[in-house]
Amino acid sequence: MGNATSRSGKPRVQSDLDALSFSKATGLYPYCPWSERLVRRLILRGRVAPRYPGADEPTEVQRDECLICFLYYPMLNSTVCCGKQICTECFLQIRPPKLHHSEDCPFCKTPSFDISFKGPKSSEQRRMEELEEQRVMRAWEAAQRQNCEHEEDHSLLNLMTSTSKPTQSLKEPRQIPVTNVLLPPELHPVTFETLSGHVH
Repeated sequence: MGNATSRSGKPRVQSDLDALSFSKATGLYPYCPWSERLVRRLILRGRVAPRYPGADEPTEVQRDECLICFLYYPMLNSTVCCGKQICTECFLQIRPPKLHHSEDCPFCKTPSFDISFKGPKSSEQRRMEELEEQRVMRAWEAAQRQNCEHEEDHSLLNLMTSTSKPTQSLKEPRQIPVTNVLLPPELHPVTFETLSGHVH
């Protein structure tokens, strides 16, 4: 997108027209604490990425996603501390122009938040990123499957445990001793004593 590399190895915008076109605020934020002149100078020196308008969905040209505003850009800055991608508009909002007012990295909370700009990514870099994304996705899917299997095993174990418990048997009716019941003489139980009495 109109970028070249300077003698110092830093990417730079090829013409003042490009710097002028992409140094103005895109309207993503209602206010920017940085002056447009200073931002233009940073873009010309390859210090920050141009202020390209972001896209809601990735395209063939705008494929890099800013992890703050979640819009897609042709190229982005990277945090020095943890290598996360961030657009220039979001960086200018987080990092104040005064150097003595340092901010922590919004991603890893490292003090003295700063970025680097290395220009557009090469096809090899994009290929490696795609492979890494696929690896992460496969690992995530495997973890999800393992979690589902664990939940199924746990549910099956609970079901087996509940069905293996013996059902509570009905209480047997209370047996009342016959001797405690007043019976007519002819219905009294016959015992050895009564029999022996009749014999005598």
